[in-house]
Amino acid sequence: MRSRTGKDLRREGMDLSLITLIDLFAATKQTEGGSSKTISWYRGMLAPFVEYVSNGDLARLSDITIDDARDLVASLQNRTSRYENHPLTPTQQGGLSPHTIHSHVRALKAFSSWLVDEGYTEKDVFARLKRPRLPRPIINILSDKEINRLISGINPDCVLGARMYVIVLLLLDTGIRASELCTLTLGNTFHRPGLRQGVRRGRQRANGTLWGNHKEGAAPLHHDLACPTSLQ
Repeated sequence: MRSRTGKDLRREGMDLSLITLIDLFAATKQTEGGSSKTISWYRGMLAPFVEYVSNGDLARLSDITIDDARDLVASLQNRTSRYENHPLTPTQQGGLSPHTIHSHVRALKAFSSWLVDEGYTEKDVFARLKRPRLPRPIINILSDKEINRLISGINPDCVLGARMYVIVLLLLDTGIRASELCTLTLGNTFHRPGLRQGVRRGRQRANGTLWGNHKEGAAPLHHDLACPTSLQ
C-alpha cells in the first residue's frame, strides 16, 4: 500500500471544515500550555471569520483566501455597533476598537501559521495579511510637583506611613500594575549588579532600579518596621 505523502495530507486537510480545524488548533494550543482563557480568546477571535465565510454553508479550508480575511477586517472596521446578540451585554453604539480588530488579525495569522506547521496547507494563506496600525496611547503622567506633593503627604516614620511610602515609590519607579503590587512577594524580587533591587513581572523582569532616585533604604526601612504578610 502506498504511503500518504504531504500532498495527500494537504488534499485531505482541504476537505476539513474550519470548525474542525479550529478545534484541532485549540487542542494544540492547550497541549502547548495555553490557559483556558487563551484558548477561549482564540476561539472568540476566529468565530467571526468562520461565520463570515460560511454564509449559511459549512466552510472548508479549501474555501478560504486572503481576500476573505481582508473583507472581514474591513467589515469589522466599518461596524457602528458592538455586542450584537451577546447573551449578557446589551448592544452598544460605536465601532470596535483598533485593539479588538488587531486581535482578530493576530488570531487569524496564528491559525494560518499553524495550518502550515501541521501540513494542512503548503503556504501561509494569511502571510500577507497586515495587522492594522494601532494608535499610540497618550498617557497623562504626574508632574514632578505632583509627585513631590504626593510623597510629602506621607509620614514614613510610622508603621502605616512606611508601608504607604514604599508602595508609592514602588508604583512610581517600576510601573507595575496594581494587581501585581497586591500579589507581590519577596520571592518575586531579585538582586542584580548595578540595581539595588528589581521586580519580576510574570515570566519577565521589570528593568530599572526599584527605588529610582528616591530615599535610600526605603525597602529595608519598611521591612524592619512592618513587613505585611503578602511581602514575607
